[in-house]
Amino acid sequence: MASSFLDSDELERSGIDLGTTGRLQLMARLAEGTGLQMPPAAQQALQMSGAMQMSGAMSQMSQITQMSQMNQMNQMTQMNQMNQMTQMNQMSGAIAIGAMAAVSAAMNPGMNMNPGMNMTSAPMNLPSQPLATHCFQLSNMFSPISESAPGWEMDIQHDVIEECNQHGGVVHIYVDQKSAEGNVYVKCPTIPSAMAAVQALHGRYFAGKMITAAYVPLPTYHNLFPEAATATQLLAPPPRR
Repeated sequence: MASSFLDSDELERSGIDLGTTGRLQLMARLAEGTGLQMPPAAQQALQMSGAMQMSGAMSQMSQITQMSQMNQMNQMTQMNQMNQMTQMNQMSGAIAIGAMAAVSAAMNPGMNMNPGMNMTSAPMNLPSQPLATHCFQLSNMFSPISESAPGWEMDIQHDVIEECNQHGGVVHIYVDQKSAEGNVYVKCPTIPSAMAAVQALHGRYFAGKMITAAYVPLPTYHNLFPEAATATQLLAPPPRR
């Protein structure tokens, strides 16, 4: 018959080490079986041992909970930082695109400005709500198909200058005779005089068509008409043909 651990000689000499808590629990079981009562000191020690074990378990659970909360907070912080970086990148990209578009619009007025060629009649893509400047464009001032008599553009200049003289005058004017939109370009001596002229002309009817007026940025106007950059003298209406 095989011997067990409980039958060993070493166990007989040394006994089983149950530890303090094990011995107290064994005393409690023996007391329950015999009807005897444990000494008050032993009962108190057993209760304290159980309380300490429960406290240790609760402490471990608390540490685990705190670590989980800290991990969640770290994850939320990282997500917020990533969202903020994404928003900043999007804003930076939008600002860069807007700046590039503004520079491109200022440097490319929408017309062929080769000095060796005559002014083209390509329409200008002016902003719908531009800032007021010294310069503006009038459209629907004439129809190039119906204008064939020599010097007809002088009559257009006469009418525009005569009207603008009521609001501060004109220092430069150009009638684009090949323009299908009937465009006339005007520069006034001051911004207030240009604003007054635009307000007076925009929406009026001329030769059966409604005039539209739109401001032209000063650098763009000077690129189109370099002589206008130094023009300061008020123009008088030319004689009619």
